Amino acid sequence: MSEKKPEEHRISAIPPFGLRMLPDLRRRVEEAAAENGRSLNAEIVNRLERSFLGNKLLAAAGGSEKERPPIENMYEVVKILYEVMDKAKELEDRGEYSPENMRKAVAEMPSLRHSLDKKP
Repeated sequence: MSEKKPEEHRISAIPPFGLRMLPDLRRRVEEAAAENGRSLNAEIVNRLERSFLGNKLLAAAGGSEKERPPIENMYEVVKILYEVMDKAKELEDRGEYSPENMRKAVAEMPSLRHSLDKKP
């Protein structure tokens, strides 16, 4: 039997929010939504949630938005960042998110260990 969602989490209880965006941005978000099998709304919400998780990750690492590591391979950095954010979302969904748990999870990620082993 499925668990009932709290009233504030039901779709019917969430008031609509109008959003203006440039046509090119809308097209890119629609393409991403289709690729990810999500509605336009779900894609926007997912991307917003990830942006907030990014801030949590910076705080957990003891950094700030102003501190940026040197970037040599942007694709690799973005790929790893998405993996880390997925792990943070997974921990948060299970109610297990904490800076300590996040540090442990990140330390166990093979792609991150491989990248950290590389010397500049």
